[in-house]
Amino acid sequence: MKFFLALIVLSLQQVYADVGLKELLSAIGTNESYQSQLTYQDKAKKEHESSQKTYLPTVDMIAGRDSKFERASYEPKNSDYVGLRTSYILFDGFKREGKISSQKSAYDAQTYKSEFTKQQLMLDVIREYYTLQSAKSGISVLNYKIKELNENIKNITVLVTNDLTTKDKLQAIVASQKEAEYDLESMKLQLESSRLKLLQLTGLAISMDQDQEYLNEASKEKSIARADIEADKHTVKSLEYSVSQYTYMPTISLQYDLKNNAYSSYDDMAGSQTLSKHSNDLSLQFSFPLFDFGKISKDQEAARLGVLALSQEIAYKEKTVKTEKEISERSLEAARTKLNAANAAFEATSMAYEYAKKRFSTNLISHTEYLSELTKKEEASYRCIAAKNEIELKKAEYAFTVGTDLMTLVGAL
Repeated sequence: MKFFLALIVLSLQQVYADVGLKELLSAIGTNESYQSQLTYQDKAKKEHESSQKTYLPTVDMIAGRDSKFERASYEPKNSDYVGLRTSYILFDGFKREGKISSQKSAYDAQTYKSEFTKQQLMLDVIREYYTLQSAKSGISVLNYKIKELNENIKNITVLVTNDLTTKDKLQAIVASQKEAEYDLESMKLQLESSRLKLLQLTGLAISMDQDQEYLNEASKEKSIARADIEADKHTVKSLEYSVSQYTYMPTISLQYDLKNNAYSSYDDMAGSQTLSKHSNDLSLQFSFPLFDFGKISKDQEAARLGVLALSQEIAYKEKTVKTEKEISERSLEAARTKLNAANAAFEATSMAYEYAKKRFSTNLISHTEYLSELTKKEEASYRCIAAKNEIELKKAEYAFTVGTDLMTLVGAL
């Protein structure tokens, strides 16, 4: 039993060890929100397939009673029948064509919506992934600071015990250590929060031991091909086709009835003998709307207004996305500039801290100056980490803005 438990634990460790950014993005296919959108896509597909069936004839079973109030003496008052009816619409004012085209565009719109939902979820994964990585690195920085402070606490405790330094110096170092431990717990909470969000998004538990992955940079795109905008454009097409379904044109249909009849209530029973028990009726029917209180015209107007409203939304969204594209480009440039500044600051603060550490150990500077230099180094180190991860996030945001598949950003650099 212990062997099997150990084998299961080992297998889980191997699975988790292989879970990185690429695996997290690949797992989006199991996300419930994405699966829900795919269901809407399948629904639209079935509706399109259903609309195509309107070109085919229908066969129905029929049953009923015909009653005549004015009739010849040999005609029955009541005629009960059961049979089959075949109907076929020859022409309906192009309503069928409009419905089929409308449903096809609606299905295409749902396909683009599915892709956009997938990209949104991928961006959420990337955002949480690099938030987690920043927290993970921040924990390492704080652990280093706490380790440095603990060493100094040990050394100063010896000096205080031998009355070689004042107790307030020790208390200041201890206070700084407690503050670092407080920050460490906050950073651990941030890491756990991102880990749980990634688990919610993908269903996978990310490995904490795996090295951080970096993204390829999306090519600079002159044009924007966002899936959400394409979805809206196809929705506009669907609405445009729906306008053609509201028409005053006539409907022409062909109908064939095969009936088995039973008659009753004759006045002239002799004449009734000439009536057939079976009938075959073929009819060509023509209908033309003469008056409907303006319903069709109102439906046309409403559909056109729907097209206009969504077209205006698309125009505004395209302007917004162009602005977002420019902001994303500048944000990525700013992130790189911030990283260069952070690296330079880290080098300077590292040198200053090492110098201050030596001077503090020989009582040449106060504990306040030492703690100040240690804090500066810690903050500069974390700013470098945050700046690196910000660059990766800005790469993803730019790619998302211009419509580049975020999965293409993961791979060998």
